[in-house]
Amino acid sequence: MSDATEAADAVIGTFDEHQIDGFGPWREVGPEEWSRHTGPAPAATAYFEINVPGAESEIVHMVADRLVDDARPVFDPGAAADRARDAAIAEQLEAGR
Repeated sequence: MSDATEAADAVIGTFDEHQIDGFGPWREVGPEEWSRHTGPAPAATAYFEINVPGAESEIVHMVADRLVDDARPVFDPGAAADRARDAAIAEQLEAGR
């Protein structure tokens, strides 16, 4: 038989095995940080409490942060054209010296 703390650890282990698509790994946080992530904040949250009669309750707050979108640069054809034009002008200036 396990106590509330061991049961909570087992549930936390289950969270570790089940990551939500688009979110990072679950992490245990304090109640203040957890409350900042509830509502419109871009994070997945979980809260559970294990009560055993005659023993202290075990309360767990979990947060999984949204993953950052792929940070690959976006091709800007206007900027590429500007760079090509600048290079051509610089080449002409160098040739005219």
